Amino acid sequence: MIFRGHTYLRNSSNAQKTYWICAAARERKCRSRAITTKGLRHVTIRETAHNH
Repeated sequence: MIFRGHTYLRNSSNAQKTYWICAAARERKCRSRAITTKGLRHVTIRETAHNH
């Protein structure tokens, strides 16, 4: 998923939500996360500050 110019990779999901991690999580130790709710066009960003 691309959101606000950053690429996120699917980390896990359940019946209602999908959890995403920044694509640079391993390489740059970026802690930014995103959560999408199925059926809604809504993205919740848990930590908006990327370190790159």
